[in-house]
Amino acid sequence: MRDSEPQADPTRFLDGWRAPVKAPDEAPLVTGLASLTPSLSAERLQRLRDRGYAMQDVQDVELPASPPPPQPAWAEIQASLTRAAEQARPPALRPASDPRLLARWQPRAWTGRLRKIAEVSAEVVQTAQGPLVENRAAAWLFAIWPPQRLESPLLGRWPAQVGLVEADDAPLAQAAMLATVPPDAPLWVADLDIDWGLVAEILLHQDASLRQGLSGCLRDLIQSEREAAYAQINQAYERAGRTIRRKPR
Repeated sequence: MRDSEPQADPTRFLDGWRAPVKAPDEAPLVTGLASLTPSLSAERLQRLRDRGYAMQDVQDVELPASPPPPQPAWAEIQASLTRAAEQARPPALRPASDPRLLARWQPRAWTGRLRKIAEVSAEVVQTAQGPLVENRAAAWLFAIWPPQRLESPLLGRWPAQVGLVEADDAPLAQAAMLATVPPDAPLWVADLDIDWGLVAEILLHQDASLRQGLSGCLRDLIQSEREAAYAQINQAYERAGRTIRRKPR
């Protein structure tokens, strides 16, 4: 190259270039693999295949549908909540022993019976603010009879009062029973044989405010007492001629 020949400046190659103006109805130019593939000649495509480049049509791939989320195991959740309630429950404040709670019967004492029907538990309840976990103390069914008189030394079939108390143990439940007798009356919580099925039926039919869990416990108690009575009849009594008598022990 002669020194007299002008040198080309590569930075000025695009001087004066203007983008072509497209007509309003002209389709836009689409670039990319889809637009380049049809412009390849058959000979060039064959050379690409010989070198191991196979150009396949793109196909839609259907992904398998996601499986539905597993249903929550409510029984396991309830059991976990119950265990957590038992571990997290603070120790109950035990009141001093009330002298009105008698260790044995004495005249003018009211007579009570006490039976646990539900253990400490936790349950999920629906509120206006959403689900809420409620911790529950153990539930105790009780029945109370007025003081016995000489003309009726045995407890009658029908108690004067029945009810439920929630307490962590039997002494606390007995202390709660004192609120159902006259203020100065002593209470003897006895270990006597009573008709627990009848007591449960009285409470179930007379108290419409019972929560569902306790209602179910009362129904279970009624059924178990009925089955126990049938078993006792079969085991303890026999037919002897025209009479049915208790079997000798």
